[in-house]
Amino acid sequence: MSWSPRIPFPHNKVFAGMCLMALPAAPAMAAGFLAGTNETISVSKSYAATGVGDVPLTASGAGATIETTGNFLNFNSTMNSTSVASAKDGGALIINSNTTLTGSGSTADTVALNNGNLTAAEEVTITSSGAGSRGINAANGSQVSLDSSDVNASGSSDGAVSLGNGSMLNANKSKINSSDKATGLLLKADSTDAKASAVLTKTKVGAQNNHAISIVNGDLQLIAGSSANSSGENSNAINAGAGATVTVSDSNISTQGNGGEAILLTDASSTLTAQGTTIVTSGDNANAIRANAGEVKLTGGTVQTQGSQSYGLFSQGASITGDSDLAITTDGENGVGAYASRGGNITLTDTIVTTGSATTAGGIGLMAATDGAINATTVTVTTNGNSAAAVNAQQGTITIADSTINTVGTNSEGLLSQAGSIDATKVNVTTTGNNSAAASAALGSVKLTGGMLNTTGTSSAGIFAPISGTVDASDVTVTTKGDGSSAVSATASPTITLKDSELSTAGAGSHGIFASAGSQVDANNVNATTEGEGSHALLVNQGTISLNTGSLTTKGNAAAIFVTGKDFSQPNAAQNVAINSRAIPQASEVNLTSVTVDSAQAAVQSKGGMLNLNTTGTTLNSATGLVLDAHTDDADPSVLSTINIKADSSILNGSLVSDNTQNATHVALSNASSLKGYAKDITSVTLDDSSRWDMTESSNVQSLTNNGIITFSEPTNGAYKTLTVNGDYTGNGGTLIMNTLLGDDSSPTDQLIVTGDVKEGDTKVTINNMGGKGAYTVEGIKVVDVGGTSYGTFTSTGRIVAGAYDYNLEKQNQSWYLTNKAPVIPEPVEPDNPDNPDNPDNPDNPNNPDNPDNPDNPNKPDNPDNSGDNGSVNPPVIPVPDPDKGISQIRPESGSYLANQQAANTMFEHRMQDRLGEVSYARTAEGAHADGVWMRHVASHNRFTDSSGQLKTQTNRYVLQLGADLVEGSTDGSDRWLVGVMGGYGNAQSNTRSNLTGYRSYGKVEGYSAGIYATWLQSAQNMNGAYVDTWVLYNWFNNTVNGEQLASEHYHSKGITASVEAGYTLPLTQGVNTSSFLQPKAQLTWMDVTANKHHEHNGTWVTDNKEGMLASRLGVRAYLKGHSSLDNNTGRDFQPFVEANWIHNFNDYSVKMDDITNHIAGNENIGELKVGVEGKLATDFTMWGNVAQQLGDAGYSDTTVIVGARLNF
Repeated sequence: MSWSPRIPFPHNKVFAGMCLMALPAAPAMAAGFLAGTNETISVSKSYAATGVGDVPLTASGAGATIETTGNFLNFNSTMNSTSVASAKDGGALIINSNTTLTGSGSTADTVALNNGNLTAAEEVTITSSGAGSRGINAANGSQVSLDSSDVNASGSSDGAVSLGNGSMLNANKSKINSSDKATGLLLKADSTDAKASAVLTKTKVGAQNNHAISIVNGDLQLIAGSSANSSGENSNAINAGAGATVTVSDSNISTQGNGGEAILLTDASSTLTAQGTTIVTSGDNANAIRANAGEVKLTGGTVQTQGSQSYGLFSQGASITGDSDLAITTDGENGVGAYASRGGNITLTDTIVTTGSATTAGGIGLMAATDGAINATTVTVTTNGNSAAAVNAQQGTITIADSTINTVGTNSEGLLSQAGSIDATKVNVTTTGNNSAAASAALGSVKLTGGMLNTTGTSSAGIFAPISGTVDASDVTVTTKGDGSSAVSATASPTITLKDSELSTAGAGSHGIFASAGSQVDANNVNATTEGEGSHALLVNQGTISLNTGSLTTKGNAAAIFVTGKDFSQPNAAQNVAINSRAIPQASEVNLTSVTVDSAQAAVQSKGGMLNLNTTGTTLNSATGLVLDAHTDDADPSVLSTINIKADSSILNGSLVSDNTQNATHVALSNASSLKGYAKDITSVTLDDSSRWDMTESSNVQSLTNNGIITFSEPTNGAYKTLTVNGDYTGNGGTLIMNTLLGDDSSPTDQLIVTGDVKEGDTKVTINNMGGKGAYTVEGIKVVDVGGTSYGTFTSTGRIVAGAYDYNLEKQNQSWYLTNKAPVIPEPVEPDNPDNPDNPDNPDNPNNPDNPDNPDNPNKPDNPDNSGDNGSVNPPVIPVPDPDKGISQIRPESGSYLANQQAANTMFEHRMQDRLGEVSYARTAEGAHADGVWMRHVASHNRFTDSSGQLKTQTNRYVLQLGADLVEGSTDGSDRWLVGVMGGYGNAQSNTRSNLTGYRSYGKVEGYSAGIYATWLQSAQNMNGAYVDTWVLYNWFNNTVNGEQLASEHYHSKGITASVEAGYTLPLTQGVNTSSFLQPKAQLTWMDVTANKHHEHNGTWVTDNKEGMLASRLGVRAYLKGHSSLDNNTGRDFQPFVEANWIHNFNDYSVKMDDITNHIAGNENIGELKVGVEGKLATDFTMWGNVAQQLGDAGYSDTTVIVGARLNF
């Protein structure tokens, strides 16, 4: 039978529900309290074990219960292998408040439970201090309940509280502590089917030099202000092994030793769920949460590490999830906020990660190491120490979105991919330390979508890709403010792709994009702006940059594109990469498509660099006026620049300059590209047939291929320009547009100088006259100076005119000149008598003609500048050239101006009979004189040659003139006078051809006249005797001259014409029906229709070189007057006539073009023969018509047809 302790009175009381039974006699040794099956014992006094096996409190069997009822009871055992309290096989221990259970023997658990239960009320203290002993050992489904109680273990054991298979601990406001390498709380079951479990509420678990809580196949709940703390090296607060399930809520987990993890998960079956929990480690290499496997879910709370090399979250093959304002802080050096490797995965949402301090370095916010992955959304990552990285993918993968990243220390990076991968969407990164980078890819890749990258420290970079890294950035804004800081920096063969992004730098030496050592930067729709001194938009050193659509702008003293060949270091992001560009020189390459470049210095600048620049649809602008500035290296002048620019559909607004002719500088323009500026010491320039070069200053190149257009800008202050080709020139359909002050041989001019050969091909030359008035040339004005051989040709495009002269472009020796000498002997003027010319093939003196190449007196021509009998000096006329000068070419426009002048002055000129017909017909049937109206139509054809003999002009004119008699009367009854008004419309069209050049010019005059006339007849009855006729007209005209290949010229003219005519009619014979008469007459006509001084589009001033003209006419008319017998009594009468006149012009029709005066030749004395008929067809209607032919010298002629009519009233 079982033994029960002897309990002295009053403790031998048996509780209700139990049978009173006799107790056996006790052995001689003392014994503790024992409750058997279904037995309840109340213990009210203390007890101490007296020997091995003497357990003070034992409940054994189902329903066996021991309950302490006294206050401040003490139960203890010092015996080895002897517990203080034991419950087994369904037995239960109820330890009430203020009770102490103390065991100090070795391998003796203070409370041993084997399928037993323990309930510890308030202020219960359970202590174990023996080696290998535990405070509570609960096995095989035991149940432990602690309320405001303490469990302490100080011996090296499995724990202050140990829970075995199926056992459970429920602790409230309690403390579980271990020391001396003892575990605080151990949950260890053989399998997940028999899990141990513990629910700790407001309970503290602590351990020294061991884990505070260790779990294998157990469930732990740490809630409501509970805590788990371990101190000591490699001691974890919670150590979760296989089958461990840990739930923590609103609690604190901490460790104070090096290498101690706050929470450690070691198996794939381990799980941790924490909410609102503070997890802190203070030792070095002490991680807050480390999951070598399993799954971790964190909601809110704080994760903090204080020691060096300590990680907030560590996932190695495990999954960790954090959200809801989770805060992760690592204060120690080289701490990591979240770390994933070897298949580990961390997902963070709404999380704040902070690493380092001003005194610590090397912190990392998020780090994905080998095969690790981190996914972060709406997180804020801040690093405070030096040499830190907010996000680091080191052979792992990180995806981050809608987040903010800040680094404060030097040599730090916001996003860093080291052989890993980062995908960042709408992430804003700011770095404030020196030598830092917002995003960096070293042997890894970074993808940026949206977001902003900002750096404020010196020697930093917004995007940095060293050592074969890859960056793909889209819709990002990159800003750097420190000196020596690039928005984008690529070194050592990385690849960077930019799209829809903005780049800006503010510091000195801070570049928009830097590419070196085989780096590749591809940008699409990107704008790069720099503001600092020496801050280039693009800096290339053996790298490649391609920009499709966007802009490059420098506002400081810097080039838009800068290429260098010297050793170059771009320090930033704690990775100082030095590129030795001279080891194996490679050409840099820049490709620009649809880009606008605005540079404060040269658009392209090189110092010993090698660059291939390809532009398409791009505009290069420079504030200094330089598109290219090529230099040798500053430190080593032997290092030359090699620049190749290929411009396609591009605009280069600036000049090309090289500081050394040994620099290799090549510029090719194609597909409607243009260059505006000068070239200095450039190796070669090539233009295709659609491109142009507007040359603003004198230039020199070593080779020039011109298939397009080269325009010499207009001279400033008389400074004309030279384009020197120190080699060969090739022109294949190209054009030179040059400026010349057209005059004699000494005229200043733009010039093409070719020291080598002109290759086969034709170049068109357009000459702009810069106000030259023209002058005789001997050799000509040299515009193309060729030192070698001219295999090619130069051909003028259009007319080259100055003043009255036409110039030709002619080859002399190997060079090309502008000359106004006739290239061929002019054709002779058609002689008046072709059958018997004065001096045809057999001249009077064939050895000494009158004035060919050897005139009688070459020093004193017959009539040069001093003509006329009275010795008066006329305006300058076309002088006779020296014999060796040949004949200078006069412009045909001179003939058009003369034709317009003559037509305007003579268009409405007329005689009395032209206006009235036969005056005697102006009578009524009753013989009385009558008023009337009249009209006349005039058509004429005029031919003349100018004074140079080179220009032949033909003019066709038409005139319609109307008039009406207003008043008439008589002074003595036998005479008659009348006064009338008249007006007219007329036009004339002329064409002039040069016999020397073949050029033509066309003139046109169109205008009106209005005036009065007055006539007096001595004998109004029989029409014999004298007559006097006068008229005055005011005339106004619009004039046009259209020179071949020249702009149309328009000008106005106006003035007075007036005439006085007198005659005398003498009867010769008198018949029945017919009488004959002779009428001598004389007329003086004043013509003063003058054109305004006109400035032609080509710069020539054209002036009417006259002040009124006076012409006289002396003639005689013979006519018959009568009718046939058939017309008796009909009133019809006819008057056929013939008239001869001598017309003398006292002045020339003269036009001055600049300093050269030209006039109509052969019209000084003109003979006229005129025939016609006048008839009275009815009593009150008269008509007349006539044809007149005028002939003068030098082929002058005029043929006129007049038809007139008069109606009497």
